[in-house]
Amino acid sequence: GFVDAATSPAGNWAIAREFLTPEFSRQWVPSKATYIDEGARLVMPSGVDSLRLTTTITATVDDLGVYSSNSAANSPDLSYSFVQVGGQWRISQGPAGVVIDRATFPKVYAQNTLFFYKPDFTGLIPDVRWFPSRSSVSTRVVKALLAGPSDWLSTSGAAVSAIPVGAALMADSVPVDGGVASVNFNSQTIKAKEGLSRLILRQLAT
Repeated sequence: GFVDAATSPAGNWAIAREFLTPEFSRQWVPSKATYIDEGARLVMPSGVDSLRLTTTITATVDDLGVYSSNSAANSPDLSYSFVQVGGQWRISQGPAGVVIDRATFPKVYAQNTLFFYKPDFTGLIPDVRWFPSRSSVSTRVVKALLAGPSDWLSTSGAAVSAIPVGAALMADSVPVDGGVASVNFNSQTIKAKEGLSRLILRQLAT
């Protein structure tokens, strides 16, 4: 039930958090990773008060929305511990992230295209990311832009960002009102040279 509930990010995964103890609910980070499987799962006891979920993970999406095919060596340990709270069993420990089957994934996650620059800043290069469509997409997009291009673009030298190192959001949200996003950066970004500021604005607005 917890795994199925965790497919919905509504209210910061509010339904899934009902399966957790209050303490673990505060610690659990569902956005850390998304593990995509084919839906065939086996749950077996792994201790007196613990269960292990066994499934074949075929792909993952990290906290920055980068989609990657998965190998068996990268499969997570999906073990869960339980305690009783008010006479009901609750999950007291488990892995960060959520598990979702491949058929449900495109119904919950939406493709978003970020843009970074060619090394000479003469054009933009698309960088596709995946984020839950019912979560704070604008905030996650800006945070992903701050983190820079995907590894395969940055390590090859194919893409760079105009956003300077050390740039950060002043608050952990990017509110959108009437289709206009308000992005409040720290002084590191505000002090950027005029030409660089123009490039940053284009990167955010594209």
